[in-house]
Amino acid sequence: MPLQYVLGLICLISGLVPVRSATGQSEPDPWTRGLTDSAAPFDSVYAWLQAGPRYQADVPTGELHRIRRDRAGTAFPYVVVVPDSYDPTKTWPVRVYLHGTVMRPAWRENEFFEPANGPGYWRSFSRWSGNDYISVFPAGWDAAPWWSLRQVENLHEILTGLRGEYNIDENQVHLLGFSDGGSGVWFHASRAPTLWASYNAWISHPGVVGTETTGSDGEFHPAALFGKPFYVVNAEADRLYPAEAVSVVMSFLRERGVDITFHRRPGGHGLAWLSDEFPSIRAFMERSIRDPLPNQVSWQTTFDNRYLRNHWVLITALGTVGGEARFAPSLLFRAIRPAGRIEVLRDGNTLKVRTQGVRRFRLLLSPEEIDFGHPVRIVVNGRTVLNGKLKRNADTLRRWAMIDHDRTMLFGAEVEIEVPGRR
Repeated sequence: MPLQYVLGLICLISGLVPVRSATGQSEPDPWTRGLTDSAAPFDSVYAWLQAGPRYQADVPTGELHRIRRDRAGTAFPYVVVVPDSYDPTKTWPVRVYLHGTVMRPAWRENEFFEPANGPGYWRSFSRWSGNDYISVFPAGWDAAPWWSLRQVENLHEILTGLRGEYNIDENQVHLLGFSDGGSGVWFHASRAPTLWASYNAWISHPGVVGTETTGSDGEFHPAALFGKPFYVVNAEADRLYPAEAVSVVMSFLRERGVDITFHRRPGGHGLAWLSDEFPSIRAFMERSIRDPLPNQVSWQTTFDNRYLRNHWVLITALGTVGGEARFAPSLLFRAIRPAGRIEVLRDGNTLKVRTQGVRRFRLLLSPEEIDFGHPVRIVVNGRTVLNGKLKRNADTLRRWAMIDHDRTMLFGAEVEIEVPGRR
C-alpha cells in the first residue's frame, strides 16, 4: 500500500491535516509520521509522537452537533462545545457530561440536539460550558446505557477523534454525571479508568452498577478505584439515593484508600444545590491532574476479554494459581462471579506484583519511567520472573500510540507474564 494512502487514511481517522510546505507539497504531520515511518529509529518515533500533531487554528468552534456510528451502524449523537477563544498553541481541559434518564428509547434524528425536549437532560448545553475548557455531551439510551461496553467504546472514540482535531490536555479530561449519569461515572471509573483525571458523581449510587442483576456489564470492584479523585454530592431528601445511605458507602471506600470528597446537601433528587457547590467542584477539577504513568496501579475485573486495563497494567487471563496473594474480600460489594485482582508497585526498574485470580497479565513500560539501559526486575507474588534488559520496540510504541492517541502515555516495551504457581 503506498505510503501516501496510509498517511491520508490515518489523517482521515484521527482528524489530522497534513501541513503544506513552501513548495506546496504535503508534509506528514509529526504524529502521523511517527505512526507510519516503519524504518525510523525508536528515538525519532518517540520524539515525533511526544511532540504530537500540528494542530490547526481553522477548526470549528461553538456548539457542534455530531454523530458517531459504531461498527454496526448505530448512531451515537453527541455535542461538543468549543470556546470561540480556542487557541491551538495551548492545551485545553475537557469535561465530559453524562446525562440522567438514560433508560429511554433511542434518540430520534436531531432530538438529542434540542436538550429542552429531552427528559432529564442538561436543558442547556451553554449552562455547562465555559471559556477555558471544551465540553462534551454524549447520548445514552436503554440499548446503550452508560453502564455498557458500547458506551466505554463510544467515549473512547469520541475523545480520540477530538484529540486529533483539538489540542486537548490528555491529563485534564474529567467525567461528570448526575442521576443515571452519576451511576455511569461510577461504572467508567471501575471498568475503564485510564482516560480520566477525575470523577464527579452527583445524586447517584455505585450500587446501581454493582452487579449484573441491575443490567450493569460486570461487577463493581472498589479495588479498581484506587488512584483517582472523586467528588460526590448527594441530597438529604433524595428518594432514590438519600445522602445518609450513600454516606455509608463513601466511608467504606475512603477506608480502603479511595480519594473521595463527599458532600451532603439539602433537597431531593435534583441539582438545586449546584450553584452553591460549583466553585468547590471547579477547584477540585483544576487541581485534579491525571498521572498518566502512576507508580502504583490497582486493578480488578470480572472479565479477561474486556475491561482489561488500568493505565500500564492489563489482566489478560483469569484463573486461580497456587501460591497467589490473598486480598481481603469486599464486605459491602460482594463478588458473585470470580474476578482477577492485581496490584503493581514500580520502584525504578523494579516492579513488584501481587495477584489473585489472575493467570496472565501484561505490563506496558514507558521510557519515562524505565531505564532501558539497565536490567528490569519483575517480582510476582514473591518470585522473580524476569531480571534482565529489555529492548525498546518502535512497533510497540506505534501500536499503543494508535490506540491511546496520548502524547503523555507512550510505551517502549510490553511484557506478558504468566503468573508462576507454587514451587
